[in-house]
Amino acid sequence: MSDTENNPLTEETAHDLKEEVACLRQQVWMLLVLALLVSGTLTIFLYRQDLIAKKDLDVLKSNSAPFVQQYQKDSAGMQSLMGQLGEYSKTHPDFTPIFTKYGITLNTNPVIPPK
Repeated sequence: MSDTENNPLTEETAHDLKEEVACLRQQVWMLLVLALLVSGTLTIFLYRQDLIAKKDLDVLKSNSAPFVQQYQKDSAGMQSLMGQLGEYSKTHPDFTPIFTKYGITLNTNPVIPPK
């Protein structure tokens, strides 16, 4: 057995233990305050990043609008071309294997381009 287990709790050791508990309590409070500050700072940082990302997205959407419109125009033209090729393949059966090779399915419905 060690010496501390055999000795009864004296006034001096009780005072030392109280000081240690007080120091530990102070450290715990300091860590709690520090954790609060770090989490608050991180929250503010992430909030600002979210605002910046939303502004960037708005700019990208406004800049990409002409490309989307052009794609929609080109898409209508491509569908019209595919319809014409489908009509052509009905009169020329040699063209049908090309459609099957590339996995192209033809619509029998006429495509009306947007205005």
